[in-house]
Amino acid sequence: MSRKKIADMTQAERVEAAATIADIRERLGISQQELSDATGISRQTISNIERGATRPNSKSLEKIFEALGVSDAPEFDAATEKWLVMVGTLVERIPAQRRQKAMDSTMHYLALSVGADIKDFVLAASEADHDKESEAQETQP
Repeated sequence: MSRKKIADMTQAERVEAAATIADIRERLGISQQELSDATGISRQTISNIERGATRPNSKSLEKIFEALGVSDAPEFDAATEKWLVMVGTLVERIPAQRRQKAMDSTMHYLALSVGADIKDFVLAASEADHDKESEAQETQP
């Protein structure tokens, strides 16, 4: 998420975005305290934001998402975000042994729907992953 996008969010959109924080943090293996240390936001406030007990302001969300490494995520409109959440939920419910085949078929169909070859998307994703790995190696002491 870009800073501009977060700053332009309505209060309801910020609450919706905040609902993803715990999931992202847990997937990265980061504790609330580690996130607190990285952002300068108290652990209790982070806990409150994750539970929906506190409505986050845009500056807090910017700091949190930046610390979680999602500050450069592509911007999607609200309707696309909802589709992504639904698809992600379905993907996670597919048994692991069938997931790759299901996703390959789905990605192929979606690529055909926009008149593209799936290879173009796979190549772009691979390049993005490689760029992230290179950046991570450059920042390590």
